[in-house]
Parts: sequence; structure tokens; C-alpha cells
Amino acid sequence: MGRLKVFGLACAAVYIAASLALGDAKSDYAELFGKKDARILASSTKSDDLAFAKELLEAAEAVSESPALQVFLYEKVLTFAGASTEGLPIALAVMDILEKKFPDRKTDWQVKHLGLLRSTYARAVGKAKKPAAQAYLDALMAAADALMTAGKSTEALPHYRSAGTLASYYRKEMLPEIRWKLTQAGSATLIESKIKRLQAKLNTDPNNTKSREELIHLYVIYTDAPAKAQSVLSDTVSEPLRKHVPLATKSTDELPADDCLSLGNWYYKTLRPKASGAGKRIVLQRASRYYERFVAQHEKQDISRVQAALALKKIQAELTRLGPAKPITTARIPKDAVAFGRHHYKSISAANMPWGEAVKACKKLGGYLVTIESAGELAFLKKLVGSSRLWVGATDQPAEGKWVWINGRGFSSALKLWASGEPNEGRKANYASLLSGGLRDTSASSRVGGFICEWDR
Repeated sequence: MGRLKVFGLACAAVYIAASLALGDAKSDYAELFGKKDARILASSTKSDDLAFAKELLEAAEAVSESPALQVFLYEKVLTFAGASTEGLPIALAVMDILEKKFPDRKTDWQVKHLGLLRSTYARAVGKAKKPAAQAYLDALMAAADALMTAGKSTEALPHYRSAGTLASYYRKEMLPEIRWKLTQAGSATLIESKIKRLQAKLNTDPNNTKSREELIHLYVIYTDAPAKAQSVLSDTVSEPLRKHVPLATKSTDELPADDCLSLGNWYYKTLRPKASGAGKRIVLQRASRYYERFVAQHEKQDISRVQAALALKKIQAELTRLGPAKPITTARIPKDAVAFGRHHYKSISAANMPWGEAVKACKKLGGYLVTIESAGELAFLKKLVGSSRLWVGATDQPAEGKWVWINGRGFSSALKLWASGEPNEGRKANYASLLSGGLRDTSASSRVGGFICEWDR
């Protein structure tokens, strides 16, 4: 590419637009703005940084058909706009553009976004300090939750700790939730460490049956991931593992009554004694779902049905003793919220509100966008929805096709959550809404009538 002397922004924009086939964005930038970039970086006058950031922003908008160069220019805008308090709003606006236009680099943008919000908070004074802190706190929690969903609890821990420090000054009602999530992240970090250690042992010695069975138990008990456990199965592991792990990967709707009873007994009688902490709840909830399905399918009033019904009562009593699975909030529950079990729910009308805004709205009310953990809760919420269509706290945005709740838990294969034919809208439908027939995968631009908030008692 020949040298071109650039006279002003207009010439630069024309030149860039005519060079859509450029192979190296960094070289192209150096050709266009290299000297000015170096001069402004060497200058102590922050007004120059802001003016240059605006110039780069216009240039970025002129090269929409050259994604690599456009991203490079936007990142440079972040560098120069973020250098001053006055430029931070521009930097944050560009951050939103990058997150929407280039979602494949979501992790990179999240790191940069946190940095900008941290700078905004650090520089804020007076009345601007509290809203800056709250924006940074929300971003820290979102980043930590996303890392937990991605199985990166070690990286999530420092974000939760920073969020806890901010919450102690600016949003005390969030402290119970943060402490709960810190505990979950700490436990998950230990499990991740054990899993990596066992995987390393198996890589060294694939015939190590003891390590293989221990790894399978960790996947089933503590991560509720029978599909991962199935990938580790071999002919050398015990017969109960070879029988029950593949069955546990299936929806309860696919299983005959006898298989549900067998799985219920396996989770309750075999796995429960091996489990502790969060794993105990996972095992009990699984056993409960299988027993419920067996009792519903098996009409004969025989000893098997009686034993399953008795086991169900014991499981419910044990789950009650364990306490709520979700963080307890100190916020006041709205008087018009409807009680079900240990939780309260409220449907809120908000036509066309995006899913992310619904998440924030529930947080401001001291609750969270609803999650669904049992068949009874699902049936209750379907009635609450009525003829409406409302956002719930589920998404597959972090990993396409892997639906998770906002508390980091994956969808249970034992629960029939989806409406008939769902999910069916593909990569653009990354959020879940609830209708009377069940969940529907929904795009951010879909018309949804509102959302459901949930509170723990």
C-alpha cells in the first residue's frame, strides 16, 4: 500500500473507506494516525486526548465494512477517551458498541468495561461517587456470574470480593447475596482443582480406575453434569456407574417408571452419603425429581410406590433443614408479592423492556429475575404468567445452546421447562421468556410484556 499524506479527518475517512481490503489493521492505523498518536501520548494536555478520541471515533464509524480496522480504531478510542474524566462517557458508549457488534470477543470487552468503570469510580467525587460505585458493582457481579457459568470460579472470586467491599459502603442489601456467591465460588474452586488433578492422573494413566470413578462422582454430585461423567465412563468402572450415569443424562420424560425408581434410589441411597455442602442439595433434588416421576407413572399401590413416597417425604424434610438454595436477601418483600414455598414472586408489566434491564430492575427491588428449580415451582409460575409472556432469569448468551440460570446453575434434564417445539430460534435467541405453556427462547428485540421477580424468605 502506497504512502498517503492525510489532510484532516475527511481525507482520512475517504482513504480508509477506499482501503477495505487492508490486511493489517495495525499497519493501516500507523499509516493514518501513527505520528499524531505518538505526539498526543507524549503530551500532558488531556484535552488533546479527548479531541483525538472523537476524531478516531468518526474514523471508526466510516469503516463499517472493514471489521478488523474498525475494532482497532474503537480500541484506540477507549485508550484516549479513557485518559480523562470528561472522556469516560465516550469510552463507555464505545464499550457498548463493541459488546453489541463484536460479541465473539465478549470476555475482552468485559475486562475493558470493568477497567473503565473502575476508573470512573476512582475519579468520581461528591454526588457522582455513589452512582459510579453502583455501576461498577453491577458490572463486577455480572462478570463474576459469567465466569462462574463458564466454570472459572477461581477468576470469579476476586470480582466477588471487590463487589463485597463496594457493597459494604454503597449497597448493604446486596451483602447476603455476595457472601453466598463467595461461598459457592470458593467451593467450586476446590472442586475445579480436584477435577483438574484427577484429569491429569488419567492423562498419565488411563487405567487408573480409582481416579476415574472419583472424577465421575465429582461430575455427578458437585457439578450436576452427568453428560461430562458419561464422557469419562469406561468398561473398568463399577456396574452401577455404567448403568446410572447414561440414564441421568436423559430427561425424566424419556425415562420409564422403573428407570426413574432406579435413579432415585441411586442418588438417594448411594450418592447422598458421599455428598456434602452444595453437592448434598444437588443429589437430593435429583432424587426427588426421579421419585416424583416414578410415583406419577406407577399407579399400582405396591411396596415400591410406598417406599418411593416415604423417601420423598424424607428428602423434602432434609432439603428444608439445609435451608434455601439461593441467597437470602435482607430487602423488604413487596406486599403484593405472591408466596409459594420458601419464596415470593411478583409479575411486573414493562412492555418491551430488554432482558438485561429486567435483571437490573429485580436487583433494585432487592430480588432477582426468577429461576425455576422444581416442577411445582414451574406449575405455579405458569399460572402466575396467565396469558402474558414474561422474562425469566435464564440465558445461553455465555455459551450457545448451554442454558443456565442467573445463579449459575444449569437447566435440570429432569425438568420439562420448554414449551412444545422450543428452543427453536437459534443463535439470536439468547434469553428465556415464560408463557403458560413453558419457556421460549427469545431474542433481545422480541416484544415481551414484562418480567417476574423472586425473593427468598
